[in-house]
Amino acid sequence: MQEQIQGFLLSPQQKQFWLLQHNSQVYRNQCAILLEGNLKIEVLKAALQQVVDRHEILRTTFHWTRGIKLPIQVITHDSHFSIQEIDFSAFVRG
Repeated sequence: MQEQIQGFLLSPQQKQFWLLQHNSQVYRNQCAILLEGNLKIEVLKAALQQVVDRHEILRTTFHWTRGIKLPIQVITHDSHFSIQEIDFSAFVRG
């Protein structure tokens, strides 16, 4: 029995992007930011979670199963992102 997934067809731009990056690591993205000063990490996490909650594109994933040519986009209602904290202060020269 196959699982039924509810989602939306890809836009023409998403189709093109999917075909370009399918089975390739070339179009993977990540980012790193440098924050200086007294950072309240819990406040930052809460603010970023609000941004994710507000914008559907940040909660959109592509689901592809055998038998279909292109994936569908699925928007989750509640999504939690992860943030990796790395403290480099021991390596900074004063």
